[in-house]
Parts: sequence; structure tokens; C-alpha cells
Amino acid sequence: MSGDFPKSDVSPEGENALDGVRLGALGEMIAARKLEGEGYKIIGRNVRIRGGELDIVAEDGETLVFVEVKTRVRAGTFKPRDNVTRGKSFQIKALSAAFVKKNRKYRNCRIRYDVVEVILDPETFAPAEVTLHKRFFD
Repeated sequence: MSGDFPKSDVSPEGENALDGVRLGALGEMIAARKLEGEGYKIIGRNVRIRGGELDIVAEDGETLVFVEVKTRVRAGTFKPRDNVTRGKSFQIKALSAAFVKKNRKYRNCRIRYDVVEVILDPETFAPAEVTLHKRFFD
């Protein structure tokens, strides 16, 4: 992936910065590629449901997987996954229940919650580290 972005895609903080929306979108695109490489079938991205949004909904074999994506520009003491708090996991579970209720074909599927951490190189915005955490919470 090229780290070259047109100037319109950078934030006012400087040429080497992305705003939060573009950072999240880039991280989700990288995460989707990672998941597809692992054999997941992506069935939805940025799925809006009353009360919030699910980053990625996918199938992993017979399992329906709800994937939270956390993206950061540089690695630090805290990992991106540290931002998946108890409150966030409860929200994802509630949204996933609403998704299953709306999409009846998934009612009898096993459900799993994964997290993908994306850490980008601060100079090029290329993925420096992409880590899939299966069964991150129950």
C-alpha cells in the first residue's frame, strides 16, 4: 500500500497527519484485507444500526464474526486494543444482537467477537503492524 496521499487527504495539522475519519477508514480497509487473507468473507463494513455502528461483519466458516478495528499511527505503551473497553464490548454485543435480529439467516449461527489492531508508520501511513485477535471478548 502506498503511503502517498493527495494533500486534500491530510489534516490541517500538517502534511503527515490524517484526520480521525480518514485514519479509521484506512485502518478498516487494511483490517478487511487482513481478514480476507485469513479466509473471512466480509459481509458488511460500517454497518449502521440504531445505537451505533459495527466496523466489520464477516463470516469465518460457519461463524458470524463482529470485528472491531482499532487504528493508531504509532505504537506506544498502550495498544490500540486497550481501547476496547467493557462498555464498548457491551455496545458491540447489543449492536450484534440487533444485526442478527434484522438478518434472520444468521439466527442459528455461532457468533464471535474479534479485534484487529492496525498500527501505521507515522511517515508513510503504511501498515507497520496488523494483528488479529480472535475471540477478544465473549
